[in-house]
Amino acid sequence: MTSISPVSPTGTLAVAEDQTGWTEQQRAALVQIGLHEAPAADLSVFLHYCQRTGMDPWAKQIYMIGRWDGRAQAKKYTIQMSIDGFRIVAQRSHQYAGQTE
Repeated sequence: MTSISPVSPTGTLAVAEDQTGWTEQQRAALVQIGLHEAPAADLSVFLHYCQRTGMDPWAKQIYMIGRWDGRAQAKKYTIQMSIDGFRIVAQRSHQYAGQTE
């Protein structure tokens, strides 16, 4: 069984509660995970969600995913939590009994 610890991330990619925008290193990492075409406003919303939920996008706990919208004829971005993110939320509730293999 894998243990998922809700530890606050540290380092140059850590998302701080008080930061007002993505740092240069974080922007480079966003490009690497496929968000090079994402509009600045969508990236700002993503930062807000990461801060608000305490989820770490670099640990793959939360994602911003672009999908083609045929009506708008443009890529639209949505934010979604991964299963690891949901497990951390459950651990934070102190009611998570873990998982079996």
